[in-house]
Amino acid sequence: MKKIGFILLVCLIVFPVLNSCQKKKVPHVLLITGGHGYDEAAFNEMLEKLPVTYDHVKHPDAHAFLNILSQALLWVS
Repeated sequence: MKKIGFILLVCLIVFPVLNSCQKKKVPHVLLITGGHGYDEAAFNEMLEKLPVTYDHVKHPDAHAFLNILSQALLWVS
């Protein structure tokens, strides 16, 4: 049962990312922030001007997110 839940979670993360990149031809990036302070408002304003779509993960959670993503890519290949 846990394996089915994991597979569904991976599908919910990976397939929308792949689908959005194919339709729009716009780069989709993983944005990881944290580790030090920064001007969030200025950074977000700059980011919104870039021609990309993105997923934003804050530093303490980035390792878990990347682990799930790497497991999904191994499972798919």
